[in-house]
Amino acid sequence: MWVSWRRVGLIGGLGLSVFGAAVMGVGPSHAAVTPKKPPKEEPKPKPKPKKMCTARFTMVDWTPSSPTCFVDTPEKESSATVTYPCDGGGFSFTLGHVTFSGQVEKGLMHASAMTRYEFEPYDDCTWESHQAVAGPIAGPMIFTYRENPAKGETDCASPCTAAGRIDVD
Repeated sequence: MWVSWRRVGLIGGLGLSVFGAAVMGVGPSHAAVTPKKPPKEEPKPKPKPKKMCTARFTMVDWTPSSPTCFVDTPEKESSATVTYPCDGGGFSFTLGHVTFSGQVEKGLMHASAMTRYEFEPYDDCTWESHQAVAGPIAGPMIFTYRENPAKGETDCASPCTAAGRIDVD
């Protein structure tokens, strides 16, 4: 019996060794696993600079809704050299004292501006103007103007509007 016991022990020991080796070969061994480093990210390529185009905008004329209106617009005949992305995108420009921001897309542009001013000599109110320029970037473009008293203002004059034309060279 003693021999059987040893033989069983040897067989059992051998079986465990074989079994243990099979298990170790199939799955990961915690002692042998080293964490992998995450793959190194490739630097993203810098975007190509956009090709820029230049045009000259000139406020040819604008007409107020009433001859007595004050409109906080660029002066007639004021002009600006405007640089914008040829293939479309955002841009801004200053015409007279008003800075417009907008977009060019598929040869059309739209830009808008807001000004805030006080009309002390007449009604002592603070006013806000909303101005827009729109049309084909090759010109001519339409200029529109509207105004309203600032929030909270009372007893103000009647608001004015204006419309005009901007030529492009």
